[in-house]
Amino acid sequence: MTRELVNAVKVWGVRGFCEPRSPTLHRKNIVRRRKGIIRGNFSKLGLLCLALIIGMGSLTLGYPSWTDTLSISGTVTTGYWELGGTPGFWHNCIYDPALLEHYSGSQTNIWLNYIDSGGGGLVTASEWLVPDIVDDGSIDTGDMLAILVAGAGGTDKEKFLRHYLATKLDIEAERLFLTTWHHFSSYDPGNYLGLGGQGTLQDIIDAIEDRYPHNPTDPQFLIMKDICDALNNLDI
Repeated sequence: MTRELVNAVKVWGVRGFCEPRSPTLHRKNIVRRRKGIIRGNFSKLGLLCLALIIGMGSLTLGYPSWTDTLSISGTVTTGYWELGGTPGFWHNCIYDPALLEHYSGSQTNIWLNYIDSGGGGLVTASEWLVPDIVDDGSIDTGDMLAILVAGAGGTDKEKFLRHYLATKLDIEAERLFLTTWHHFSSYDPGNYLGLGGQGTLQDIIDAIEDRYPHNPTDPQFLIMKDICDALNNLDI
């Protein structure tokens, strides 16, 4: 052999034939590689499982918040809609043909007599209303008009009666409803009506009627006037 071939055989023999890998060492290397692969895969899988466990734990902790019950309390009234009606509205009813189609003079007279003496109306008889101002022996739209006109610029009592009459007519015409709840503490900060600033319309009417024998002062008349005015305008 030439010197170069001998050298090549020596080199190849050293690397390929003269020093083959030991079978035992080879198996150990394979096992190590497999263990490394298993350990590497297990680590990744473990992290994934850990993330899933934490995620499910978060869902479990959050579940009560998602399932909290939201309770809403209130009054739902169906079948009607409150319209209100101011003294000006009822004053115009006497002259406006469009309104007379809904509230004729004869119908209004019936309501005024209910307000005066009870007997079939939606409200009980009132001590405050309706006096026979015209003095013709009957309660009718003439008396209603006299009350509405006098209260436009008269005494505090007349102002109260003007708005209170409109409230009573609103009830009879079913433009206001006795069962509706109202909050009016801002109109009665001193609790003059004794209702704590809230109550149904029936409660308010009863409280106003209870004040009749006690000779209210002018400021007290204004309290009742303002409450009735707010009711007529649907402000409370």
